[in-house]
Amino acid sequence: MFNMELVNERELLRLLGKVDNEARKEVQRDIVRMAGPMATAARRIAPATAPTSGWSDKGRLGWRQKQVLNGYRVRFGGKGFINQGQVREFPLMTLEQRNAAGAVFDWAGRSSKGRTRSGRWFIDAMANNGWGLRWRKGARYSRVLFPAYVDEKRDVIKNIQGALDKVARDINRKMR
Repeated sequence: MFNMELVNERELLRLLGKVDNEARKEVQRDIVRMAGPMATAARRIAPATAPTSGWSDKGRLGWRQKQVLNGYRVRFGGKGFINQGQVREFPLMTLEQRNAAGAVFDWAGRSSKGRTRSGRWFIDAMANNGWGLRWRKGARYSRVLFPAYVDEKRDVIKNIQGALDKVARDINRKMR
């Protein structure tokens, strides 16, 4: 999952909820809609077929292309986290993979190179098929979510910031 943080947006939405709760819900839907290009980019980056030969289409972890692609979505909010040990931040939106097979593909090998022989084979097979983990500043990132986030981040932030600025102006006008 990748989170996007804008300054003081939670406070803005809290104030909007006090003034007009329906408008707050509409803004939340707009934020998710404006961040939709990230999910679209993730679907574009994801493999068209199972990333390794022999990946079954049976069971909870079965590779079913339609379900994997539909698993990429943007949702409002997300789990809070401590940033640099000082301030607790809450994301405005979260890009996530809701399908189990898609999540395994996206994150396998992030915390280890595989604890069993078959696990190591699986991670190596994906890397040999061109699906190795992405590295940036010494950290391993997902195969699909992180590149989608990076590709669309600038435009999405600009659109959301513009919408929130408009909401702030509307709130200020109503509060006068």
